[in-house]
Amino acid sequence: MINNKSSVSVEFMVLNAAYMTILPLNNKINPTVMTRKLKTINACYLRNISLKNQFSFVFGGGVFYRWGLEEIYITNSWTGNGYWEANINGYYRNDFGFNTRIGIEYTPIKWITLYSNIDCIITTYLGASSDEGNAHKYYKEKYDRTDLPSRLDLSLRIGIGFNFN
Repeated sequence: MINNKSSVSVEFMVLNAAYMTILPLNNKINPTVMTRKLKTINACYLRNISLKNQFSFVFGGGVFYRWGLEEIYITNSWTGNGYWEANINGYYRNDFGFNTRIGIEYTPIKWITLYSNIDCIITTYLGASSDEGNAHKYYKEKYDRTDLPSRLDLSLRIGIGFNFN
């Protein structure tokens, strides 16, 4: 906390997620995100408005950097010996952008804060690349998908903050 109305937040986040996908047994091509292994550093300047006692409304913005791997399920291929095999592609993320945040904080004691906020991350530099080159360009040209890799991340965050003042 800088003062009673301003604070700075620095976060390091890790996302390792696998998504349940029902794989159709045909040759229909519909690229879908299958797994994400991402790391994000997020820095944010926040303004605090006191509501009641230890509660505050918080809003602000900042910058982020994200890197990692996303795997994309493309389609299934018939192996010829009675089995279907999934075709999987992927790309490495190396992105930079901006975030905005709103939320509620509760500080029961001076050195600890419980928070919940909605964070919107907008990627301005999409550095995703794969063996095919620029991943965004590849999925747009080959599959007419403009959402791979995604430029937006809207998330609800709940956590505990430690205050060093």
